[in-house]
Amino acid sequence: MKNIWWMAAIAALIWIGARSSANPYGPAETAFNATGAIPSGYSLNGWVVLPPTTHPPSLGTLVNHLARRGHVFGAVRTSVGLSYRKAEILSQRGSVRTQLVVERLASGATYAVVNRSVGNGFYGLSQSIRWTDQLLQESRPDHLTVNLEGYIHGRLRSTNASQLVKQAFSAVNAHCVNGVQTSNFVSVTGDTSLLAPHEVLQGRPINLQVAVNYNAYLHATEVLVGTPLLTVTY
Repeated sequence: MKNIWWMAAIAALIWIGARSSANPYGPAETAFNATGAIPSGYSLNGWVVLPPTTHPPSLGTLVNHLARRGHVFGAVRTSVGLSYRKAEILSQRGSVRTQLVVERLASGATYAVVNRSVGNGFYGLSQSIRWTDQLLQESRPDHLTVNLEGYIHGRLRSTNASQLVKQAFSAVNAHCVNGVQTSNFVSVTGDTSLLAPHEVLQGRPINLQVAVNYNAYLHATEVLVGTPLLTVTY
């Protein structure tokens, strides 16, 4: 009985119920489409801080509970570092890779993390966003990052790459906050009123990042759109 309130909090944290709402991340897809790139996949990362308790269940128990609520199937793997302990479950179903993690730091803070990546265009994007959001919705503040990935055949000149970024920003009325341009890539962060989640960069709110990068191995120009920031390597 000593863990009943903790388990009740976790059950509330990851309750999955029917909820109808517009996709709040739709403008990120609008920005991507404005570049004319071909969608190749997407990834989501969400996390929350779990409520503290005097007698917390094991990390394996917590990640299994999360998996049951999210209908994710896989073996629990545990690992220990100098400042953390964690339990995780990995599931691969076709092009969909899902990772659930419960991690406890040396400070005692415990996090629930959900990662999902899909390598088949933007298939199921809205459903995956809702699934991740509903898995974490009862704890505030929650954190969800969306990365959209695609490509354009061949290599673009840097001026053309910059134009793609401008097209993406213009499509959602975004304002540039910070940018980097080299001969290999262009990356710009900014802010649009059409996207709610925000981070802060140089004292200014940002919720959109667009990057264009040439991949010599694929002989293609990669196009990435993230909100509030990109969390994939480019």
